[in-house]
Amino acid sequence: MKIFTTSLDQSTKITTSAVLVLIAGIVGFSIYKIGQTDQQILLISIIPIIIICLIAYAYRPNNYSVSDDKLLIHRLIGDVEIKRRDIQSVEMIDESKVRNSIRTFGSGGFFGSYGKFWNSTLGKMTWYVTRKDNFVLVITTEEEKILLTPDEPEAFVAFIKS
Repeated sequence: MKIFTTSLDQSTKITTSAVLVLIAGIVGFSIYKIGQTDQQILLISIIPIIIICLIAYAYRPNNYSVSDDKLLIHRLIGDVEIKRRDIQSVEMIDESKVRNSIRTFGSGGFFGSYGKFWNSTLGKMTWYVTRKDNFVLVITTEEEKILLTPDEPEAFVAFIKS
């Protein structure tokens, strides 16, 4: 089994940091105000924000691993498994092919971009990406399009094709 890392690019780091600072400010201000207002209302407003952050972090792809029989997308919430026999093709693609994609369900920059996306070039796709380069498109025998961003895309593609 070979593990391929996936790291956040500068843009995703900035987006994630900005959102976390904003959320920390909201939570901090709310905690400060708890002593001055109705505590239950403020707690009810803080808890969903914290839960959303934890869920977003848990769904973030941590890395990818490829064994003789499967490709795994590792996440805290549970791995996504794609059997290698179900992989029809794997190729590096240019950023222009995913430009103007519309997020239909998922995260679009907070700890990465993952979930369901669509664009006029590729149609429906499932993304497990952490950056805006190094795109690898995996197409399954069921015509499912999965987008990944390993730190070493050439080695990743070569390993799956071997």
